[in-house]
Amino acid sequence: MSEIAAQFAGHEIAFRELSAHVLSYGLARPETSTLSVTITASTHRALIVHGDIQPVIFQHGPSNRAARICWLASEKCDRYVLEKASIGMGGDAGLLAWDDAKAKRDLRYLAADYDDSLRFLDALRMIESYEGQDAVVEELRRAGASAEDVEGFGRTYSPRLRYAHAAIVRLNELLMGADE
Repeated sequence: MSEIAAQFAGHEIAFRELSAHVLSYGLARPETSTLSVTITASTHRALIVHGDIQPVIFQHGPSNRAARICWLASEKCDRYVLEKASIGMGGDAGLLAWDDAKAKRDLRYLAADYDDSLRFLDALRMIESYEGQDAVVEELRRAGASAEDVEGFGRTYSPRLRYAHAAIVRLNELLMGADE
C-alpha cells in the first residue's frame, strides 16, 4: 500500500446522495474530518473528487454512474488515469509534478541514447542544485536534446492526482465490502 493510499485506510462512507443527475459519496475518518473528500459521478460521464484535496475531474468513464467508480478504481495511477484526468481538467496542469529523482533517471536514459553523457553534465548539475524543471529542460535543449526527449522529462504524477485516485480506490473497496 502506498503512503497516500494508507492515509485513506481509515476512511468510511460518511454519506451517500443520489439524484437524477449525480451519485455522490462522502469519505471521512470517523474521528476527524482531516482529508475528507466527496466523490461525485455525474450524468456527463465525469467523476469528480474534491474536499480536503485539490479537485480533480476524470472524464469519459462508463455511462453507469456506479460502474464509473469501479472502472477508475481498477486502474493503476498511471498514464490512463492521467489521460482521463487531463480530459476532465482541460489539460495536465497540476496533474504532473517535477521529481528530481525521476529527472536523474531520465537523464541517464537520455545520455545513453545519445552515447554522450558529458553532453548533459550541466543539466545534471542543475538537477542536483534544485534549479527546477524549466531551467533543466532549457539546458537539455541547448545541449541538443530533441523536443520528444524532453517531453515529460523529470515529471511524475502529482500528489493531487494520486490523492484523488487513492480516494476513489478506497471508496470502491468500501462499496465492494473489502473491509468486512
